[in-house]
Amino acid sequence: MKSLIESTANYCLEDARALAHGPDGFLYNYNNTDFSTSIYVEQRSSAPAKVQSGTYTIIYPLRNPNPAALNLSVILLRAQNASDLDFNRDLCPSLEQSRSSHHHFCSYTIHVLCHYKKNFRSRLDEPALASPSRRALPDGYKTPQLPIKLCTIKESSIKGNLAVHVETLVNQLHLTYAQLTKAVLSIHDQATQALNHGAKAIRAFDINPFLRCQIFQLGIGLFHLCLNLSWAILNVHRGHVNHEGTLVHLFVIIEKTRLGGQHPDYHSLLSALMQILDGLLLDAWRIECGYSTLAEYAASNPTATQLRTTAAKILYNHGTPNRPPTAPDAPVDTVRENTQRLIHDLIYLCEVTRAISAGDFGRVEDILTTLSMMFCGAGSKKITQRKSCISRTT
Repeated sequence: MKSLIESTANYCLEDARALAHGPDGFLYNYNNTDFSTSIYVEQRSSAPAKVQSGTYTIIYPLRNPNPAALNLSVILLRAQNASDLDFNRDLCPSLEQSRSSHHHFCSYTIHVLCHYKKNFRSRLDEPALASPSRRALPDGYKTPQLPIKLCTIKESSIKGNLAVHVETLVNQLHLTYAQLTKAVLSIHDQATQALNHGAKAIRAFDINPFLRCQIFQLGIGLFHLCLNLSWAILNVHRGHVNHEGTLVHLFVIIEKTRLGGQHPDYHSLLSALMQILDGLLLDAWRIECGYSTLAEYAASNPTATQLRTTAAKILYNHGTPNRPPTAPDAPVDTVRENTQRLIHDLIYLCEVTRAISAGDFGRVEDILTTLSMMFCGAGSKKITQRKSCISRTT
């Protein structure tokens, strides 16, 4: 069994080396790991620890690679000469992006109606209600994963990150400093990204791009994008249990009060937020359908165009925050306005999670700048800066 494991590890390492030495580049990812040894380890000074920490690394081939795009000198020059962000040029979504996102928002609003009301359930797969993809992956496509050997270096420090770079790229993948001059897409969690930024600052005047950590072009992982977005929305809309329209108040209604903490479990929080969004949208359908009940609305057999028109009306009336009143003493419906803002933010969270699940990353790109503004409003400056850097250099 031991020889089989060693043989498999060596074959995996050979595949990873073949990719790393090729002209098309690769995606580089690593993270910390902890594994337990036997609970019956002998208690003596030279005995192995019950928990061993280390770092595992996986590299991935780039899809539709363009070797010219990996020219590091061009990337660094573009970043150095980049101008300050302009809202209309860099942050405001284009008309095409806005139309595409709005189309998908309407599609989900209709999906909620069809999913929860049995009279509409037969229309769930109606082609006229489907949304066109933007830049979706081919059906059945799976990104190859090429793991290399785990090392016992802890990457939870700047020094550890620098050691991991040498161990994985130089010692295991057998890349020389002369070969490590192309850009390497590097996607990690927030903590590792911060450590990599620190490593770049410390090594800014070293002798080559690898030792200066310039080859690593950092990007946020999409899971951590969704995780931090859900926490940001919770932070903005948490409120108080006695204030209607706040998340804490709604968590009490759906009996999930433990989600009101600082950093609750992502999957539980996402499930609760989508449950709240669906309930609010379904109630909006009841208000905007033009009939006393949704059953009567279903009996009228609305066309796909009519459904989309009503969905757009729902998004405008219930999911678009109102402008601040011009008169200082104008009456304000606080509960309604808070609910409008909540629906607005949750529909973006819903869109990014559904787009990732569908493998349609063009839809993620369409709302990336809007997400940057949402993070900025929630006080997440580091994520905003990284997204702004992507917007400025692409």
